[in-house]
Amino acid sequence: MTTLLMLLLAQEIAAKDDPVAAIEAATLKAIEKAGPCVVAIKVEREPEPPPKPAAQAPKRPGRAFPFAPMQDVFAQRPKDAWCSGVVVEADGIILTTHFNVSGKVRSIKVLFPDGRELEGRILGYNGTYDLAALKVEAKGLATPARAPVETLRTGNAVIALGRAPDGRGLTANPGIVSAASRLGGRGIQVDAKLNYGNVGGPVVDLEGRLVAVSCKVDTKFSSTRGQNSGVGYAITHDRLP
Repeated sequence: MTTLLMLLLAQEIAAKDDPVAAIEAATLKAIEKAGPCVVAIKVEREPEPPPKPAAQAPKRPGRAFPFAPMQDVFAQRPKDAWCSGVVVEADGIILTTHFNVSGKVRSIKVLFPDGRELEGRILGYNGTYDLAALKVEAKGLATPARAPVETLRTGNAVIALGRAPDGRGLTANPGIVSAASRLGGRGIQVDAKLNYGNVGGPVVDLEGRLVAVSCKVDTKFSSTRGQNSGVGYAITHDRLP
């Protein structure tokens, strides 16, 4: 065996034993598995009033100026933007957040990874936990396998998936379970970055299995900076309607 071949084999073995490379490979595989279940949702609604200005923070002793007011990142929906959802039943049941589909809705369009665009309708919602169920007329849709939530622990690796602003590309934000029980035992806290584009999408484990659906929580729970501050919540699949 030549020295060059021996070096190449040693590099290959080292790469396989590299924990960073192993995590990267697992992440890519998980995204590939769960990606077909993530859909983009576009809601046409009546014009919304502008958000109320945030209250000016009071001055503190020793400071010349008051703190700048902090805005809720979810206070105003971006215009003409797609948001995210996840298919949970093959016959066309999709979950997203109530925030994504609330307001005076004119129409809902759901864009699938294969390019299909279908009309959606709201089946129901739970404003307390910020979940909404949609229905499209379709059969045989891809659905994610479900992770055993009874073994979920603080520190478990997860990935928050969503759709890009154009509704076509897939986005992935890795993180961990920050707390395995939140929202009265119905949800978890994750440190994966959540924003208007991916909230409502699935939170999956490193095997691509559904753990939860990310949701917006009222700012009294997640601070006035919203979930993008690094504090995000998701309803676990065993608590879904």
